[in-house]
Amino acid sequence: MIDETDKKILDILQRDVNTPLREIGAVLNISAPAVFKRIKKMKKMGVIRRETVIIDPKTVGMDLIGFVGIAAELDKLDKIVSTLMNIKGVLGIYLITGEFDILIKVIARDMKSFRDIVIHKINEIDGVVRTTTMISFETKKDTNYIPLL
Repeated sequence: MIDETDKKILDILQRDVNTPLREIGAVLNISAPAVFKRIKKMKKMGVIRRETVIIDPKTVGMDLIGFVGIAAELDKLDKIVSTLMNIKGVLGIYLITGEFDILIKVIARDMKSFRDIVIHKINEIDGVVRTTTMISFETKKDTNYIPLL
């Protein structure tokens, strides 16, 4: 389990993963080696899954974010999810309640690319009953920050 000091370390790292250990230690009044040990422990526990770079999609030509609601044959749900995980452009897969069984977040260069993903990849998966697409006009907030404090 993690304690309040671990949560404070995570809060700092979520804001800037490149924050020097000595700076984190100074804020929390612990040594840099103690910070390192706690981070290593949280990685081993799976609390910290990875360190990554966040790219602004528009700067690399990815101009379209869309969501696809998928109604599925429930006995084929695991196979559908497994297939979705390997489709380039699928950013997130969520099993949900309501009208659809799965909601996915998709990124594409343009409407044609998005259409190709939906029609030629997603709709072709065995067990997909129907899909509904939703296009994002504008992203107002997109974060991975988890409020711990």
